[in-house]
Amino acid sequence: MSLKTSFDKIERSIGLFDIALSYSGDAAAPASRIDAMSRFQGLRFYNYVNYVGDQFGYDIFEIMRFVYSHCEVSVLLNSANYRQTLPTQFEFSQIKRSTSLRAAYVVELGGPKFELRNADVYHIDSLSDDAILEIATYSIGLKAV
Repeated sequence: MSLKTSFDKIERSIGLFDIALSYSGDAAAPASRIDAMSRFQGLRFYNYVNYVGDQFGYDIFEIMRFVYSHCEVSVLLNSANYRQTLPTQFEFSQIKRSTSLRAAYVVELGGPKFELRNADVYHIDSLSDDAILEIATYSIGLKAV
């Protein structure tokens, strides 16, 4: 099956997203806060745990390729365990090579610093409601264009 055919099937199953969230399990609580506020703002937010049923039968790495190749905004929760597991390492590699990415918000939660060069990068030192609102406002602005 070609990549385009595979992506078409995934899109029919889970759709497209305004924001993609990349995090490891040690950042699940902050991920839930971002998810809830973004949904409240009316944004389609990709958080793996919200689409487990829709993703059933698909290769998770193919899902990640699809999400990060289409999403214009990513939020990375840079915790101590981020990039320590194969899934987060793969997600990060997809974010780094995405040509659709316009902005990456890196929430610093104790992980080692890293750089992205393929988009505007905003480093956030703590996850306040104001920071989440900033991410949502940026994403809503992209939808309006």
